[in-house]
Amino acid sequence: MKTIPATNFKTHCLSLLAHVARSQQPLLVTRHGKPLVKVAPVSKKIAVHQKPLKGSVVYWGDVLSPLMNFDNQKRQHSKRPHNVIQ
Repeated sequence: MKTIPATNFKTHCLSLLAHVARSQQPLLVTRHGKPLVKVAPVSKKIAVHQKPLKGSVVYWGDVLSPLMNFDNQKRQHSKRPHNVIQ
C-alpha cells in the first residue's frame, strides 16, 4: 500500500484518486507520520442503486404552498396522500 503525507494528498488529490481507481490499490494518507485516512477503490461487488428511495416517499397536499392560511389561521391539509413519488 502506498503512503503519502496529507499535505501532498491535498495538493494532488484528484490525480491520486484517479490512480487509486485505475490501479485498484489503496492509498494511506498520513499526518505527522501517523495513519489518518485509507483511500480505497470501490469494490466491484457493491451494487450502486440508482433510486434507492423510489416509491417510498408520500406527500400530502400541495408541498409548495404555506401550511397556514393567514386569512383565517387554519391548517390546510388533506386526509389522504395525493400521490406517491415514483
